[in-house]
Amino acid sequence: MNREPFYSSPSTSASGPPGSGVAHKFEVVFQAPPTNERILLQSATDANAATMAFHEALQRLTTQRATGELVVLQHHEAHPPILGQPLGHAGAKSSHLR
Repeated sequence: MNREPFYSSPSTSASGPPGSGVAHKFEVVFQAPPTNERILLQSATDANAATMAFHEALQRLTTQRATGELVVLQHHEAHPPILGQPLGHAGAKSSHLR
């Protein structure tokens, strides 16, 4: 599996690239088994950009037949993921809102 980060697409350009000084409130993260290592795929300034990045990552990871879990986390918050999707598991058809 290719573990390169996703770069901002035109639909998420408002989130600003990392290091741009724009606060990134949300993170789209892939958790890879067996260690559940968290791989940051995209940061976003708002929920809309995070949702778009989540769906773009979901499409790409599904095409690559990745196994793990794709989640959206609220940066600097000790809360569970606000959106999650298991990948490569039986019955993994719909996103889970939390």
